[in-house]
Amino acid sequence: MGGLVGQSYYEGAYDLKPDEALIVEAKVPQGCTYWSIILTNDLYETTDWYNNQSSLNDSQARVDADGVVRYVVSAKDPGVPNWLDTAGYASGAIQGRWAECSSSPIPTARKVDVSQVRASLPSDTPTVTPQAREKNTRERRSQLQQRPLW
Repeated sequence: MGGLVGQSYYEGAYDLKPDEALIVEAKVPQGCTYWSIILTNDLYETTDWYNNQSSLNDSQARVDADGVVRYVVSAKDPGVPNWLDTAGYASGAIQGRWAECSSSPIPTARKVDVSQVRASLPSDTPTVTPQAREKNTRERRSQLQQRPLW
């Protein structure tokens, strides 16, 4: 049928008010070579992922003790590890990929008020301070600059 053998994709849309967040959850497969999630705008252009944490892969995301990865999509930083910054876009698409995984789960999503994000996540979810987030953004930029070009 075409496509890449072993690759599975999922896609969804978001439409958020400034005080809303979307919690996206998926059980991470036991065996998996690679997985990722990225936000796009309404034209399917990837958002500015090197100046905003608008994408995460398996080496960057935090998986909770129950084996579930929980992302928080919002314009405001809720101070949690797997925040995906909408980068100024109130609406857009969420695109995910599972590569060579033992299963291809389809995530669930639920909308909450940004003030309710912490209460909607496991109690052991770490806090990410503004200083830690800025450090992470600087590291993303550094990695981009060191990325091999074609």
